[in-house]
Amino acid sequence: MNSKSYYGIIDYYDFSRHYFDLKDLTVVNVINEQMQKWLTKFELGSDLKIERENDVVKIMLSTMTGKLVSLSEASSGTLQLLPILFLIIKNINLIKIFSIQQPELHLHPRLHSIFADFIIQILSPSYNEMASINESPYMKFIFSNKKMSDYKVYFPDENLAIGRFNKGDKLYNYTVPTHLIIETHSEHLLKKLQVLVSQGKTLQLWTEGYYSGEDVKLKDALSIYYFAKDKNGNTKAIEMELDDNGFFKNFLPEGFFDEGLDLDRQLLLGRN
Repeated sequence: MNSKSYYGIIDYYDFSRHYFDLKDLTVVNVINEQMQKWLTKFELGSDLKIERENDVVKIMLSTMTGKLVSLSEASSGTLQLLPILFLIIKNINLIKIFSIQQPELHLHPRLHSIFADFIIQILSPSYNEMASINESPYMKFIFSNKKMSDYKVYFPDENLAIGRFNKGDKLYNYTVPTHLIIETHSEHLLKKLQVLVSQGKTLQLWTEGYYSGEDVKLKDALSIYYFAKDKNGNTKAIEMELDDNGFFKNFLPEGFFDEGLDLDRQLLLGRN
């Protein structure tokens, strides 16, 4: 592998330790903290490291027990999910729309619902998680607005000190995505989103990279489409709307949510 291999992960982890500019170092610390957090939540490991031996470069994964293993020895689920986490968390190209295909592949079903939590944080980042890597006011470098456009040392005002974004805030060298388009076959992922809707979950609105100061209900920000073939064999997209309680208003695709119930029924009948 060369430094540009594996979605830029080698390049990033190999050279991020050489940052001496305070602004860039702050961003690196936040990215690393977020990667460690989600690696741990998904039970993939606790951190990533780069090892060099002559001309050989290895990505090493620190397991939950602290053991270092080569990424080539990691599970299929890790290899599938790791690039998704890295590319979205780092967002080096300041992308606003991401398309993700079947993120649940090779993952334990319990982890499918955690991906819903990941989606929410990416679209609606927490001030405390993005800024409170440590207690130093220098970490507030990650925020920029008209009061600190020159990125001088910034001591947060009262609003930021209590842990919330101000209207017009922008994250330094990072763009909060406006859309995540996800293809999935995971009932667990959809169920978790339904639960969050039923709990009244809201999202912050980030417009063109700036916090708008407004929130929107997850129900109103979420669109779910089921792709099915009609009697002529043509594929069509059917919107599945949710009510405030997280239940689908009308359409339920045959053979998706009901399949588990049918199997449970067969199991119960088979035991009698």
